[in-house]
Amino acid sequence: MCRGEAARIYAQKNAFDALGCKLVCVLKEGLPAEVAEFKDNYWRDELYLDKEMGFFKAVAGGKVKKGNLSTFLNPFSTVWKRVTEAKEAGVQTQNLNGEGKILGGLLVMRPGSRGVEYQFQERNFGDSAPVEDVLKAVEAAASAK
Repeated sequence: MCRGEAARIYAQKNAFDALGCKLVCVLKEGLPAEVAEFKDNYWRDELYLDKEMGFFKAVAGGKVKKGNLSTFLNPFSTVWKRVTEAKEAGVQTQNLNGEGKILGGLLVMRPGSRGVEYQFQERNFGDSAPVEDVLKAVEAAASAK
């Protein structure tokens, strides 16, 4: 479902560009075919591979967080709502390549070394930062220049 979130954020690229925001995506695995497919279909800007998981630790308070696969057993969990939304948007959701349990997140950084403006931590599979909140945070960070 990370593809779905990437696609939702990337769909707003023009708005981010207008605010002077550079979009980058941090990956946890470097599977060549998967990276190529992700870049072709969901994220055409910069991709970084984080083998040491520093980004994933940062968004989760210092430790890499893993999701509980049992959430997929509950047909009423929000994960299934996210799967349905992603499928309706044309996002591939049933890729079983790679590790698949590490939860991610999103950071909006202030210019220079002024720290984090906004942080979102995925707590359950399919959680995603509201795009409106991300855009507001980018506006705030941009005005802090």
